[in-house]
Amino acid sequence: MIIKYFQKISKKLNLSQDFYNICIDALSTKNHGDYKKWQIVIDDIQKIKTSKIILDTDSPTICFDKAFINKQEMENIFKIFMPWRKGPFLINDLKINAEWRADLKFNRIIKKLGNMDNDIVLDVGSNNGYHLFRFAGKNVRFAVGIEPMVLFNMQFLLLQHFYNIKNICTLPVKLEQTPKNWTKFDKIFAMGVLYHTKSPIIFLEHLKTLLKPKGVLILETLIIEDDIKQLLMPHDRYAKMRNVWFIPSISMLKIWLGRIGFKEIEVIDIKQTTTDEQRATKWCEFESLVDFLDHDDKNLTIEGHPAPTRAILFCK
Repeated sequence: MIIKYFQKISKKLNLSQDFYNICIDALSTKNHGDYKKWQIVIDDIQKIKTSKIILDTDSPTICFDKAFINKQEMENIFKIFMPWRKGPFLINDLKINAEWRADLKFNRIIKKLGNMDNDIVLDVGSNNGYHLFRFAGKNVRFAVGIEPMVLFNMQFLLLQHFYNIKNICTLPVKLEQTPKNWTKFDKIFAMGVLYHTKSPIIFLEHLKTLLKPKGVLILETLIIEDDIKQLLMPHDRYAKMRNVWFIPSISMLKIWLGRIGFKEIEVIDIKQTTTDEQRATKWCEFESLVDFLDHDDKNLTIEGHPAPTRAILFCK
């Protein structure tokens, strides 16, 4: 089923043979020990047919005849693919309450972004595709996610069986693996990715090359207090994460974006992340934000850095 899926996607996106081979190689048993287990589950659920979908809602919803499978059986299936980092989703009456309330971020952006009718959209670091399903509910022409983690691609394939949305897909690659002559996008979303890159300016330049001339980059990232043009580079960890490299102030971030050619840069939202938006649930039982903050001062991380504050910028 998975090979057939990528064969269809390859034709839709006109992927080169080399790029197609990268995708197929990424989703293979050698890259994750649970791959065969996930593949068997996805193949087994093909008999379950969806009768109704609702996408333009905080919890993208699918409905099907419960005669196919009961709630507990469905919960057991979805738990095989834990942890669920992004959500929520509603599968009949089963609520997937993921670690991140991705609907809150999506709503902050869409409220300011407006019409997406007929847009071609790229979501960098798309995780399980939560935002892709929401984009489909906004009548985009096509939405592509790129996500290198095998598990999150498999979560998308599990969900996509039920939703069966023809104009969205994920590719199991990193941004730097995308071809230089690839599709140009009306809107590119890069949310929660920039601070994980060792070379943030190269990352932003790459995104700019994929934008149409009048396209918009929607950038969401960690920032530090904007009193001077500075950035934070953690000595070791930030909020227990080893893979955080640079957290700039807004002023520094605007310098980066301006140096590579963005002319209009609008900050539309700045918000400290709360435990309402990021928290442990039964669908993601690991440590979460409350464990990453100083126990006595929630304005500091456990290492003593400023607590996570995120900005959303529209860049043209």
